[in-house]
Amino acid sequence: FEKATQAYPGALSAHWGLAKARFNQGRHQDAIEPLRRVTSAVPNAPEPHYMLAVCYDRLGRRADAYASYRNALAAGLSGDERARAESRVQSLAPAE
Repeated sequence: FEKATQAYPGALSAHWGLAKARFNQGRHQDAIEPLRRVTSAVPNAPEPHYMLAVCYDRLGRRADAYASYRNALAAGLSGDERARAESRVQSLAPAE
């Protein structure tokens, strides 16, 4: 996927594949850049927002994780991921 993103920088499927591969390898910091590309290009896709939120969460970037979980929920995240995102939004919500 890395070679594909270099050869075809506008190919979202390559960036999405690279992000998923890095995420599954536990390379959360490295997954952020391709995930940001995908979420910018396809803002109504819930899965990339959720994956980005998990990356931020695991890296301790609470404000970024909170915003990304909210974006995933707004984009229509469903199933078990929705329940986890809702729980994390409550946990990460800024104090008022």
